[in-house]
This record gives sequence, C-alpha cells and structure tokens, in this order.
Amino acid sequence: RRGPVSFGFLLEQSRSLLLERGTPGVGGVYARLEWYSEVWKRASSNTRNLVVGEGFGKPLISFHDQEGVEVRQPHSTHLSVLDRLGLLGAAFWALFHFSILHRFLYAFRRRRYLRKESSDLVLWLFLFYLLAMILTSVQPYLEFSYGAIPFYFLIGFALGIMRWQLPQEFA
Repeated sequence: RRGPVSFGFLLEQSRSLLLERGTPGVGGVYARLEWYSEVWKRASSNTRNLVVGEGFGKPLISFHDQEGVEVRQPHSTHLSVLDRLGLLGAAFWALFHFSILHRFLYAFRRRRYLRKESSDLVLWLFLFYLLAMILTSVQPYLEFSYGAIPFYFLIGFALGIMRWQLPQEFA
C-alpha cells in the first residue's frame, strides 16, 4: 500500500486484516476471499474438475486490475494447485510438503549429530521454507520463476544438507 509510513498508517493497515470496513487494505482482503470462493466453485463444478483438476492455460479467476490487466491466479499457489490438478494433485502437493516438514523435524531432533554450521544452516533454510509457505498462501509466489527457482533450489539444498550431514545410521 502507498502512504506515509507512520504508526497511524501501520495501525490502519493492521485493522484491514481484521476486515474492518473503511480501512485501506480491506478491499484486497475481500477480493481474495471472493477469488478463493470462485476457485472453489470452479474446482467443485463437476467430478472431473474436482478429482483431476481443470488443467493449465485457462485463467482461474475472472478479474482485471485497474489498468485492465487480467489476473489469472487467485493469489494462493495452494488453491491454484487444487484447481489446476484437482484433489489428486493437491494430495501429492500436500504429501510433498509433509515429507519436507518431516525431514526438517527429523534433522532438528538429531541436530546434535550435525556440525554446528550445518545445524544453523538447516534452521535458516527451515525459516525460509516457512516464510515461503506463508507468502505462497497469499501470493502466486511459486507460479513464477522469481519465486519457484530460489524456492526449489534452496529446499533441495536443505534436503541434501540434511541427508549428507547426518550420520548414515540416522539418515
């Protein structure tokens, strides 16, 4: 949002998150809720869409910004995966993230077997993962190369560090 950065400005923006009418960012929150509803209606419109998704190429929402540019994603990669790949794709998406989280938790429980540098690096990469997942929930972060390439590279790097730095009996 644009405006003077002051305590009052920050307070108004935070009140927008509580969906108070008349606050500056509340329109964006309501727009997202409307987009999410639209995606769910499309995904659940028929059995085929629900199970295997709608596929790629089509816009997922019908929205144009103030300049007339078409917005194609609902600003949530998780919802895009559901609509484009259906419940089957969403299940694989969830399994992918559960396996990443499982590996991080496994490394945290066995951090005494990691060198301090590796342990610290795994923690920082986990924080990156968490922040990326938060951003992915409200932006199409992984649908563009500027987000997808660093995300998959760094998460792959983290998985490699955890695999090769833990003793073989624990890996």
